[in-house]
Amino acid sequence: MSSFNVQYNSPKRCCLPDNAAHMHASRSPPSNVDHLDEVIVQGMTHLSFEELQRVQEELHGVPAIIQKEEEELDTLLESFKYHCGRLKRGTAYEIAESVDKNYVCDRNFQLMFIRSNRYDPKASAEQAIRFFDMKMKLFGKDKVAKDITLSDLDDDDKSSLLAGSFQVLKYPDSSGRRILLELPGLSSWRTPENQLRARFYVFMHLAKSADKIGNVFVSYCIGEFRDTTNGAGFVEETRLGLACPNHWSGLHLAFDNRTEAIITKAAIAIMPARMRAITKLHSGSHTEVQYLLSTFGIARESLPIASSTNGAVLTNHLEWYQHCLKREQTCDSPDQMCQPGSSDVLFAGRRINGDGNVRLRSMAMQNAQSYNAGNPKERRVIVDTMVESIKGSGGRFLKLDIDGSSWIEVSMPEVREKIVQMYRNFRRPRASQQKAAGQPSAPPMPLEIADTLHLTDVLFGRQQSHEGNQKLRQLVENTAAEYDAATRGRKKQIVEELVTEIQQPGGRFLKQMKDGRYEVLSIETASAKIASHFRNYRRIQRERNE
Repeated sequence: MSSFNVQYNSPKRCCLPDNAAHMHASRSPPSNVDHLDEVIVQGMTHLSFEELQRVQEELHGVPAIIQKEEEELDTLLESFKYHCGRLKRGTAYEIAESVDKNYVCDRNFQLMFIRSNRYDPKASAEQAIRFFDMKMKLFGKDKVAKDITLSDLDDDDKSSLLAGSFQVLKYPDSSGRRILLELPGLSSWRTPENQLRARFYVFMHLAKSADKIGNVFVSYCIGEFRDTTNGAGFVEETRLGLACPNHWSGLHLAFDNRTEAIITKAAIAIMPARMRAITKLHSGSHTEVQYLLSTFGIARESLPIASSTNGAVLTNHLEWYQHCLKREQTCDSPDQMCQPGSSDVLFAGRRINGDGNVRLRSMAMQNAQSYNAGNPKERRVIVDTMVESIKGSGGRFLKLDIDGSSWIEVSMPEVREKIVQMYRNFRRPRASQQKAAGQPSAPPMPLEIADTLHLTDVLFGRQQSHEGNQKLRQLVENTAAEYDAATRGRKKQIVEELVTEIQQPGGRFLKQMKDGRYEVLSIETASAKIASHFRNYRRIQRERNE
């Protein structure tokens, strides 16, 4: 692998894909924070009202998927190739073409750059030139025209990757966009190039899995995750972010240090207008920052940070690494992933506001009265009609695989089960409202029966050794101290987080009936039982201490 010198003259390290990294080191941050806010606002005036509205909607999770017809894509690709031809002389792009022109001219590969730059062929060509220049510096000529796999990383590169300072989170935001998290305090590398090569691998993994709907970047510099390198490597890391074909829908910079916040605001002030518009600063403690991120659709439980100790939890990241390793060892095309489209319904353990999910909820509400009044056979027809409507418009039902590294299609029995659960969730709030208003309630819902048991299920009753029960007990033990000290509202939130933790890998809450079958309990019933677990745990601990 070739190496190159990295400049360490930046006061802040953060892999933001902005277009003004070279200006960062030459500017001194103004001392007046209020004045900085004015500069940021003034800079955003370069955007038109429509542009500002569009990027703000994207930042706040409103789907912004742009669909192009095949003929349009063909025209854009021709323009892209024209601009590449004008720019490539003497660059690594030209070298890559001489090594393997089929790789460079692959349609899907070129479309990554087109989509990354929102169908601007000139900007896409400029990024492709930077991409191959950076790739050849990092990996050399022999690897410039091939997909980089884990086998192309040396042991030091892999150690940097495994450290977890740069990771694709297992669960997306509320709009189904993948989240790239930076935890600077976990950085570990022997040479700067080790970290750059590791990050290149992550960037490209993300580019191949989410190039149509964009990504969200979070730099989390709170507590033990603060940057301890004084900005070492910022310039080259930023150039790397610029070179890789990722479209960013939101940039979130979190700090608990006033000095770093001032420096970062100064950097934002010289960013291009669009980048400034999608950048948000979050300052405060772990709890405060995680709450602020949640208002942008980034759930607290999606962050690999322990709620009790605020330490790093690398389990999902290490599983992602093992999945990538296994996939590359067993697949002929390791980088091909299921990419969500605008019509797809995404199941991710929490509310998703993508077009497919919104359409499914709308259909469910329109058919709610007929569903509630129907018999089991009629309800099955309603559910099947909804499924066929989604599939007929080109949509699929997708969920994240077990390690969260890619989307996979959901089986039809599981899809039906999830839609039935959606109707159950619809009815319960209405039932309580009808009771309060003195109105007759709707007919009771039929029992939902679990045909088979999953290891991730929680069984309420005598069978306490089930794997799902063991996980629930561990979760209760880990959060018991926080639960006991929490307010009533926070206690409810903790219970909801535990419910989500069980449901995310496909777990259910079951109760055995007299005939030996298992009933699927409602979320409300499961939450009440989990709250009871906390009370029982507190009683047992008190008795032991006595």
